[in-house]
Amino acid sequence: MSDASSQDVMQVTIVAAGRSGGAWITHGNEYVQWPGTTDNSVYWFVVFSRADMSIVANVASNSSSAVPPEIAKYAGDNGYILILVTNNLAYSKLPTGDLATFIAANGGGTRLTAAEQVAEHAGSAAGGWFVYGLLAILGEPQPGIEDYSLSHSVVLAASVRQFGGLWTPVNAPA
Repeated sequence: MSDASSQDVMQVTIVAAGRSGGAWITHGNEYVQWPGTTDNSVYWFVVFSRADMSIVANVASNSSSAVPPEIAKYAGDNGYILILVTNNLAYSKLPTGDLATFIAANGGGTRLTAAEQVAEHAGSAAGGWFVYGLLAILGEPQPGIEDYSLSHSVVLAASVRQFGGLWTPVNAPA
């Protein structure tokens, strides 16, 4: 088995800083900052081209039910990678409707389900919040790389590798 060359592997780190505010993404030598708001209950979507890892969409949204149109146009197109990060997401702002369907269809899985279960049992009256991160190929049925925290930051460290000319997330840093 041969090792992939460094040109075929790129490190990706996703940080959702929780109550300390903000979030950021690094991919290779590039740094993407949370888009200017430290509001609570924000969904941050970043879409990358799998051809060259360039950013094609970068949107923050306070809606827990709608997919931003800048992101929705890439739904189902496996030529793109989605990174979704939340910041201080209130239990009462869990994804519903079109947004919940979009996340489930694009890599959201067991970790988001676990966070939703905790929120359901605690109830929105408890005033709880969590942070969540997801790295996935849009339109692919397999689970993405995801994690959540109820009280602290979430850090996802992964890699993307080139397979057949397309960048593909892999579970652990190379």
